[in-house]
Amino acid sequence: MFFNSRIFSFVLFFLLAFSGCFFKNHNLLKNTRKAAENNVVENNYSRIYNCSNPYCFYKHFTGKLKSGKSINLNLERFENKISGNYFYQNSDENYTFEGDIDISNKFVINTYNSIGISTETISGTILNDSTLKLIIKIQKTESKEEVILNEDYTESLEFYRFKKERTIYLIENDSSMFCSIDFNYLQPAENYLIETKTIIDKSFFGDKLLNHNSSNKLDTLISEIVNDYKKLNTGKNFDTELSPLYTWNYMSDMKIIYNNNNILSYAIYNYEFTGGAHGSSLTILKNIDIKTQNEILLEDIFIENYENKLLEKILQSLVMKFNVNTFVDLNEYLFDYESVTITNNFYLDSSGICFVYNQYEIAPYSSGQIYAYIDYSDISDILKNNFALINN
Repeated sequence: MFFNSRIFSFVLFFLLAFSGCFFKNHNLLKNTRKAAENNVVENNYSRIYNCSNPYCFYKHFTGKLKSGKSINLNLERFENKISGNYFYQNSDENYTFEGDIDISNKFVINTYNSIGISTETISGTILNDSTLKLIIKIQKTESKEEVILNEDYTESLEFYRFKKERTIYLIENDSSMFCSIDFNYLQPAENYLIETKTIIDKSFFGDKLLNHNSSNKLDTLISEIVNDYKKLNTGKNFDTELSPLYTWNYMSDMKIIYNNNNILSYAIYNYEFTGGAHGSSLTILKNIDIKTQNEILLEDIFIENYENKLLEKILQSLVMKFNVNTFVDLNEYLFDYESVTITNNFYLDSSGICFVYNQYEIAPYSSGQIYAYIDYSDISDILKNNFALINN
């Protein structure tokens, strides 16, 4: 399942990044240094990318295999890294991938199904701005099939990608204490999609920056974080052995989960560390009807009086996730299974709906974010007709 692997990659990235920072700083000689009295010394490092950069983009592709199966694929690129997901039309399986792409625009990557098993390998080449060639190898049978995919937004949305990074340092000539910011934002390309842009902007920036344009929103948000960091730390004495306590990390990363059949599902993965024992992660999920530009709510998906049946399916999903036998057994991992409610934090894909509970919502911090994935086939009796088979 796409979301599960993205969460894992996201958390792993920051665990490695933070641990690397800590051990690097911990090996410095003990010493106490003082920041400037009037302002924090700012050695700026900044990179800005936008939709005109061929090495930083989001694209949606469609194509048809020789066997007749149609394929839909979401692809994101940032420099030599690519990631994305794909599914076959009328299939109940989704595949996710992440890896490297070389300077000749070629890549070979294993893909993973919803339970994290690698069943296919794709060899790809980006032929031009709008064409992608794939050779899909089924690992079990060793069979291969070639397909040409074309950029397609007939029933999906085109996006411009904006990525901004900035790092400032507390003390001149000392890289051990810093504030690092990394924002990845996707904006619908069509100007008429005002309501859709508003939903996305609210989920990424909050309400107060809605009147800014996209680039200015990012600049303003980054400036606010930098100013808070300076204000809190100006004039302090710092022990470099405890430098992680004075190090801040912020990341907001928007990812497309599903973009087909006039339905958009996306995730915003937020990570924040401002000193202390550990950072915190927050995942925001939204679903939009592309035709109406309205946010898709649970009431739009399910028939009346769906709550009891859906909650039971969520708990059953958690029983499978934690490999226990009964709902009561879930209390070994959750605060209390009876306190679990249906969250509005969910995404849709071609085969099911996934409910995501953030840290501390239903379980301790150590349990991380908890997801409950339910196939449409398991809840077909409570789905409205137009959501019974999302990829029909």
